[in-house]
Amino acid sequence: IATSGAPEIRDGDTLALAKGFAVTTVPSIEVNLQTFTFRVEGKQMQALDEDMAGNEDVIKILGPGAKAMQCVSVGDYDHRKDRQVVGTQYKIMLWDGEQGGLPELGAADREYDPDDLADSESWIADFFEPIRKKYFVKLGFP
Repeated sequence: IATSGAPEIRDGDTLALAKGFAVTTVPSIEVNLQTFTFRVEGKQMQALDEDMAGNEDVIKILGPGAKAMQCVSVGDYDHRKDRQVVGTQYKIMLWDGEQGGLPELGAADREYDPDDLADSESWIADFFEPIRKKYFVKLGFP
């Protein structure tokens, strides 16, 4: 099939060259010899982060050589870093410590009463009341 202009090539597509004499697959790996960078699926490959490589669980699974392993950054989020270890099925997700934690039990400024909720809080009763009525002890109000 003839197309006008350059064909659109996506990862995994095949491109016919020389009228069908050769077919090549477009790789998901890019090597740039000018900058000596290696990209996997458009993401830069890098050594595994020091805090991840030094994590006790990572060392148990990947061994002491985890510091030399290459990975691809899947994402950096507010409280989590995701890395895909190249050549394996391992995806490492490292969460940072909880910032502030959960409130103390009973430290709320008021007791829960679905009749006392403000208009902006009405969604709480919509969500919680069916659960409370089915599973929790009645607390003095229906």
